[in-house]
Amino acid sequence: MSSLPPSNPRRPLAPDLEAALQAGELATFLATVDAHLLRSDEEGASRALWRALERWPADTQLARRLADALHRAGDRDGMRRFARWLLSSRLRATDLHFAVGSWAEARGESAAAARCFARAARADPDDADAVVRLARAYRSENRPDLAQRAVERALQRQPDAAELHAALGYAHIDAHRPVAAALCFREALRRAPEWNTYREDLASALGLGERWREAAEEAQACVRIQPESERGWATLAAALARLNQRGRAEQAYRKALQLNATSARLKGNYGLFLAADPARLFEAVRHLRAALESYPDWEEVRSSLTDLAS
Repeated sequence: MSSLPPSNPRRPLAPDLEAALQAGELATFLATVDAHLLRSDEEGASRALWRALERWPADTQLARRLADALHRAGDRDGMRRFARWLLSSRLRATDLHFAVGSWAEARGESAAAARCFARAARADPDDADAVVRLARAYRSENRPDLAQRAVERALQRQPDAAELHAALGYAHIDAHRPVAAALCFREALRRAPEWNTYREDLASALGLGERWREAAEEAQACVRIQPESERGWATLAAALARLNQRGRAEQAYRKALQLNATSARLKGNYGLFLAADPARLFEAVRHLRAALESYPDWEEVRSSLTDLAS
């Protein structure tokens, strides 16, 4: 078992916590800690729990309470110390590794999140959620190859897990393999046909692969099933524009913007669409400028504005 980070020697424990710790009765100590947590004394409880883990280093109840106290107190440094201790420990508490991974991921610490989710996945190989989150953390680290490897390994155990097929699709998207991603999203959708997000993913992947007719068909199915799918309408609009069905594309763009009027990405694509119509250049410029404010490196939009200004 790993050594614990040093607790703060300058701050004595509350008398009841110290007495319970010295008595050496775990159940009594846990009850005393719970009483402090009920009084929102997360700081006092966490210091006592650090001390207790020196005595009972393999006890998952103590570890869970410490993670909860640190999280509730917003003790970021304490959570980092706890994560380091947990990763170096032998505890096979899947929920703890998952919770700490979620905490790290929410704060943009994707490398730490990946380590925690990897431990969670090893502790419970049948937990598809841990693998999905592990793959997402790897992708955040720009390692879709590691995400693909982790998901493919999990699929050997759970070939019917729709969420794993989708996770593999996202890894292919990040690796610029949209056709392979589309196959994965089809598999996910076949296993969970009620999950319209997978159909949105499928339509988007087909669009990225420039399979516009198939993309239009899947996007049309999206918005038929879920009329409020802004992503479905946007994909449908882009596909119809590429198929030279500009009237229907215009309607789809307008519907998407009605659902999400603040989307800079959507405004940029709509502006590029309008730029092909000489009668609507001023409207195109307005949308393109709005997109460029949020995405100043969007070269296609910048080039279109330059062309329209010349």
